[in-house]
Amino acid sequence: MKRKFLVIGGLILLSLLPVRHLFFPGYFPMDDNTQIMRLYQLAGCLKDGQFPCRLIPLLGNGYSFPLFNFYSPFVYYLGVFLKLFNLSYVFIAKLLFGLSFLLSALSFWWLVKKVFKLGFYSSLTATAFYLWAPYRAVDIYVRGDLAESWIFVFLPLIFGILYQLANKKTIKTKTLIVYNLTIAAFLLTHTVSLITLFLPFLVWLIFLFIASTNKARFFKRLLLLLPSVGLSAFYLLPAILEKNLVTTETMFTGYFNFANHFVSLKQLFFSRFWGYGGSNVLDNDTMSFQLGWPMWWFVALALTFTISQTLLYFKRQNLKPSSLKIGIWNLIVNCKLKIENYPLVILALYLISIFLTHAKSYYIWQALPFLSYLQFPWRFLLPAVFFQALIAGLVINKISASAIKKWLALAAVASAIILNFSYFRPEAWWPNFNDKSFFAKTYFKKQQQAIINDYLPKTVKQIPEVGQFKKPQAIAGKANIKQWQLRSNYWQFITETSDNTKILVPVFDFPTWQAVVDGKPVPHQIDPQYGFIVIGNINEGKHIIRGYFINTPIRTTANAVSILALITLLGLSIKPSVKPKTRG
Repeated sequence: MKRKFLVIGGLILLSLLPVRHLFFPGYFPMDDNTQIMRLYQLAGCLKDGQFPCRLIPLLGNGYSFPLFNFYSPFVYYLGVFLKLFNLSYVFIAKLLFGLSFLLSALSFWWLVKKVFKLGFYSSLTATAFYLWAPYRAVDIYVRGDLAESWIFVFLPLIFGILYQLANKKTIKTKTLIVYNLTIAAFLLTHTVSLITLFLPFLVWLIFLFIASTNKARFFKRLLLLLPSVGLSAFYLLPAILEKNLVTTETMFTGYFNFANHFVSLKQLFFSRFWGYGGSNVLDNDTMSFQLGWPMWWFVALALTFTISQTLLYFKRQNLKPSSLKIGIWNLIVNCKLKIENYPLVILALYLISIFLTHAKSYYIWQALPFLSYLQFPWRFLLPAVFFQALIAGLVINKISASAIKKWLALAAVASAIILNFSYFRPEAWWPNFNDKSFFAKTYFKKQQQAIINDYLPKTVKQIPEVGQFKKPQAIAGKANIKQWQLRSNYWQFITETSDNTKILVPVFDFPTWQAVVDGKPVPHQIDPQYGFIVIGNINEGKHIIRGYFINTPIRTTANAVSILALITLLGLSIKPSVKPKTRG
């Protein structure tokens, strides 16, 4: 028990050291500087009674924006939960970044120590490499990608869960429930990373299926994970099926075309450059894409060992290297792969991930159109960081001499920290920044203007400036408009109009807004320039005009699927255990 607490304490220290700056008062600049705004808007969305949250009122230059209909919401829901403890939004944003490191350390340790059964020093090395890879610093201090930083928490868990399903003889019902909840959270964390991890997970699943000694059991267990997909359906189905409602072309054309953002071998392996800029065309990048020293050195050792052992095997069997393809094919066809061969699969997945960051993989990106949504090939550094950490642990684990293993592991951990320590810090620090600073007029206006092109409704041809339309206005006839209110799923104003007045409501039309005049639903039009809601044929007199955001059939179906999946899991959790019958 004492050793267990020491291990946990060591992991906490190892994981909190890279995010040490987050403990200080204040905040820091980053590329995606909208994390606090997203938290604030989601909290307001839930207060309005919109659940699940889809529209938020203040982004989109303040004219309503369907952010959470398309952007993965899990981390932000977690942040709003933390708000119940009366924490500031600035503190919550920093806490979420910090938790991504702490929880990823614990989840990775579970994978290498409990699932793969590596030794203590092997697991320590692997976990340190996972935490101190330079790309982890890029995610927080340069890009500020909160959602992707949390993928590092779930990646080891999902990898381990699939391994357990294929390899473990018995799995309890309650364990399956935890697995489903974990996978659902993973699916709701960062959609882009799901695309990045699709190929690695597909290869991993194929290997586990072929290597499984009980394929039927493994397949049935995979089916028992379907509730996890159902739980995340409320977000995934609209995000996929309603993407035609918003402008997505700008997200992977021009600057965002993947062809502009391949990285070189020098950037991956040898360059020690560090910057706080962006990904640019060719070699003009002002941010780092290095895999990290000494992380990839252990991959080189593993690769050298694997090649030498393969050549030695061919020599002993009097086989020519040209017969290697035939040998691998026979191995697969005859299902002779064993679960113990997983280190070779991990090495292969690492090489695939690295290859996909390089321009030589261009033809693969062209052949698989869904990859274009990734925008940046260097996103495959995410799985690469994961696999190279695993490989380092496996290399240490291969050493039989305990003394050599111990000192090599400690030297590797120390090197990882020393060589990458300077990367884990922000470019600047705003010591006096707090929630009051966030709500300051100038800063808040910049937040409203951010990410507007990502999910802009297609009806918008010209984006109006922040504050250009402060309230509804008559575009035909006359109207005296008062008491304008805009919420996430609701808007209202009172007006006195002349006959046959037409009023422009400064809210982007997005399916489905229902306009109501004096309690009666009325059809509305769409402004051809700004994509605003337009209500016409308003009679003379005083009127209360409201708008309600209602679900489309797709969203209603998606919500129902998630509720059904939740009921299914709740039913499994309270299902009484069946006792074996005894003979009287």
